[in-house]
Amino acid sequence: MNHPVVEQHQQSAILYDPLWSGKISADWFQPQYWQANAVATVEGRGSSYFVTHEGREAVLRHYRRGGLAARLVSDQYLWTGLEQTRPWREWRLLAIMIAKGLPVPRPIAAHVQRQGIYYHGDILVERIIDTIPVSRILQDHGLTTEQWQAIGRCIKRFHQQGIYHADLNAHNILLRETEVFLIDFDKGGQRPAGRWPQANLKRLLRSLTKLANQYPCFAFNDENWQTLVDAYADI
Repeated sequence: MNHPVVEQHQQSAILYDPLWSGKISADWFQPQYWQANAVATVEGRGSSYFVTHEGREAVLRHYRRGGLAARLVSDQYLWTGLEQTRPWREWRLLAIMIAKGLPVPRPIAAHVQRQGIYYHGDILVERIIDTIPVSRILQDHGLTTEQWQAIGRCIKRFHQQGIYHADLNAHNILLRETEVFLIDFDKGGQRPAGRWPQANLKRLLRSLTKLANQYPCFAFNDENWQTLVDAYADI
């Protein structure tokens, strides 16, 4: 990664890769800006947008809380310093992973807007084109043995590098044939060796099992999981 640029203006700050674009403004973090130029499409639960800039595709994501907390403060977080904000931490982690050669989206820019003791934020990353989330594929058809093995090996690469994914689930694993990518590293980080990799795998298993219970035709079974685990253990 190139040396990032940090721009601060009163209560807001932007962190960005200057080689992706010469200069990035606060407008880039407003979906209305992209929609006005007819280059935005909504994705997921309404907090992510696919956008296009000079022929390059990116994903803009607004940070939102989940669970019960979302009913009270959907997108506000306690301010404890710029480097501790969720957009900054995810941008920095993605940059580290890119430098390590791991298959993740390239970070473009992060944005934080402070409001007293709280802040809200956004992140812009390159879109990994021609990929489909595993969760969506399995609703239509099963994966091949090679694809399950590729997923297991990919996850092991991250764990070997000490990379913890806080929300490793079937939605955050993308496939392009047998190429595997991981996305959405909010609350992720680097960790020393320990038992957390197995907990990470168990989280993924819970995600796949939950989806299998939701969708009658969801193509996942115990044999698929064993194939993934065996490939993970082989590295």
